[in-house]
Amino acid sequence: MSTYPFSVFKKANRNYYQVSFKDDDGKYLPPLSTKKKTEDEAREVAFKWLRDGIPQKNNTLRVNDLSLIDAMRSIKTKDEAETALVELRRLGWVKGFTVKETPAAEGFIQFMTTFWDWDTSPYIREKLRKNHGIHRRHCKLQKQAVTLHWEPFFQGCMMGDITAKEIDDFINHMAKKDLSAGRKNVIIKAGFKPLRWAFSKGMIETDPTRGHILFSGEETERRILTPMIAAAIFRLDWSSKKGKFANMLAAVTGMRIGEIIALRLKNLGPDCLYVKASWNKEDKDKTTKNNDSRNVEVPFPFLMDGLFEIAKQNPWGVSPESYVFWSDYKSTMPMH
Repeated sequence: MSTYPFSVFKKANRNYYQVSFKDDDGKYLPPLSTKKKTEDEAREVAFKWLRDGIPQKNNTLRVNDLSLIDAMRSIKTKDEAETALVELRRLGWVKGFTVKETPAAEGFIQFMTTFWDWDTSPYIREKLRKNHGIHRRHCKLQKQAVTLHWEPFFQGCMMGDITAKEIDDFINHMAKKDLSAGRKNVIIKAGFKPLRWAFSKGMIETDPTRGHILFSGEETERRILTPMIAAAIFRLDWSSKKGKFANMLAAVTGMRIGEIIALRLKNLGPDCLYVKASWNKEDKDKTTKNNDSRNVEVPFPFLMDGLFEIAKQNPWGVSPESYVFWSDYKSTMPMH
């Protein structure tokens, strides 16, 4: 019986002798070819490998590592692989990992574009199901930000690859862009929200967006046209096309266009508008941006008169519920 910590042998169908080393429990590990044709030469190679390690293409493998490799090769299921990776992470040898056929293995950019896709996004479906405000145009702009800025930087990355360092690198990359601070923040947040949602759903183990500081800078002040300027720009004529009139109303009041086309006859007062909802074609009536109703003063009496005149021309009939800016095609929606 051999007392060596290995066994040297030659199979009938092989040209060279092989060596099988023993693990700590005395179990023989898978054989390695010594590239030697005599037993003595093969035994000499085995002793050398025990002392110096087994030469590899780019490094040297210790004999003790063979048992570790054998254990890795014995992994047959995804759960077993994840168990090994979790232990390596606990020991500090692995920062993070991505297991095949899990949400973390999904392409990062594919996830982001789907997240902002109006027709396929589970996030948008959830928002609509719970009656939370979200608009198609907002999603379209966020998706564009992902395509133009996130995709070139993160091309080929998987969800599990995204760590706080990668996000920090992206923010530093955005710092070099000739964009306003506000625009940079909008672009960054287009990626932050999908990642935070993925973390809340257990798709990724950590939230890589936490702790990052965004850009600061003076925001461009939003102003509305004064009555004097508006009078110089627009011909205040109630017979103008509805679209021009709606834009004129936005200019002199600061109302969002969605709030304007949502106006119904019941929202018109003597000298102000009762704003209660904003609207778009897919969502139908939605609450205002901050969910608060408010009164909007109209600076020109004849502008208010024009609203009543437009409402009276509604071909679908006039009632408190009829739209001021009515549709030419359907009674149940305002103009596009």
